[in-house]
Amino acid sequence: MMELKTECLPAGVLGYKACKYKAKDWDSTKYRSEATNNDEWSGFYTGSTETLTFGYMPDCTDNQGNGTAYLNIVNITIPARIIVCHDERFKSPAQDKTALLKEIKEALRRIEIPVADSDLLIPTLARYRFYFKCYNNEDSNDMEIIIPNDLVDNVALQSYKQQIFINGVGQTLTKYIK
Repeated sequence: MMELKTECLPAGVLGYKACKYKAKDWDSTKYRSEATNNDEWSGFYTGSTETLTFGYMPDCTDNQGNGTAYLNIVNITIPARIIVCHDERFKSPAQDKTALLKEIKEALRRIEIPVADSDLLIPTLARYRFYFKCYNNEDSNDMEIIIPNDLVDNVALQSYKQQIFINGVGQTLTKYIK
């Protein structure tokens, strides 16, 4: 049986985010207007470690693999509630995600968060003002925090590192300032 727990995150550093834009260009209002909430896992993904998030840097390039990707530090400006799932089945990309999703929703109901089987998981958690944390679907101990798109107003990004990509090949990772 899947177990979930709720925690309170203090304001401050939450993790890392691979972006196509510099931290100074972050605009939560623009993000919310462009984000979609039509998937179970729709949200603003934050990696718990620099190494995990570094793996998403190539996703920030154009179709030819060119461009600059930014590794920004994610801060939250006010405390937030989070649901934490330490179920190690999330570590496997081969795991049946539909079955896990059903178990998550059942576990949420056990802790009195009314999520119907037909509800989209992360968008529904926004109604109750919860983030969600689970293992990344790779064989590692790294975790991701998913902030529902509707709750990104308290997210602030801080400049950290950047990497230029040429034909899909990442060049040296360098620090950058706003």
